[in-house]
Amino acid sequence: MEKNTLVEIPFEDWPKLRDLYVNRNLESNSFSMLRNIINWLNKDPSLEKSMKIYSLNGDWSDGTFILQDHKLYVMMNTLEESQERLLAALHCLDKKDPLVLSGCPLRITKSVEKYLADLGVPKESIQFSKTIWHHIELKQALEYNIDPPQGIILSALRKEDIDTINSHWPHRHPGSELFVGRLVNLSQNIGAFDESGKLIAWCLLLPIGALGLLQVRDEYKRKGFGSLMVKAMAKMQAEKGMETIAPVVEENSASRAMFRSLGFQEIDAVFWYTKPEIA
Repeated sequence: MEKNTLVEIPFEDWPKLRDLYVNRNLESNSFSMLRNIINWLNKDPSLEKSMKIYSLNGDWSDGTFILQDHKLYVMMNTLEESQERLLAALHCLDKKDPLVLSGCPLRITKSVEKYLADLGVPKESIQFSKTIWHHIELKQALEYNIDPPQGIILSALRKEDIDTINSHWPHRHPGSELFVGRLVNLSQNIGAFDESGKLIAWCLLLPIGALGLLQVRDEYKRKGFGSLMVKAMAKMQAEKGMETIAPVVEENSASRAMFRSLGFQEIDAVFWYTKPEIA
């Protein structure tokens, strides 16, 4: 039997892969993520050098794919019920490399855990975070009032805001300013600015097509700016006919309560796994 291999899917076929997931448009790492990534590459074709989507043995008819970004961040999914081909595709990755397995919907976590166990990764060495996946209906998002308080201006984020956003991000890491810069330059985003032009609150669209990096400066917290940022992003998405979804760390009860107060429903659990380097 021939050895399994990962075969790159040409960029011109990415929309066809995306459309296989049109009926899973609320699931992470599916329609919204692929649409977002396609938009990125249309804006910046140079991303093709670092961002690749692979199929198992050249066949993606069942929606099985693995997306690699800088050979570190991995996003994946499959429509195959057994998920055997997804597991086989994961085993084609270089087992020595550290990987961040990003935004995995609950539906495929058993395959991810089986992959890590097959590699001999001890459970205590697997770093993972669980988030709760939130969704707002388009009709509700369109009804949001996003008029800012007097003296506050809502506008797209600027390149000069990248350092501020990165420095306030609780999950920042060496090199994360490049990640933040990509989101500012390529993804939908919103910022709230005071009369002097100071950025006081912001929200961006993550690679998986969901809201993220929602932050409010300490001196402006508990004044409704977090809710305003979410509503502004959701309304912009809805006006384009796009669903709004957002992950919130399970333990962050305050943020989960905020999303519920805005009409969001909890519809899934989404996981990030960090696979350590294997000698």
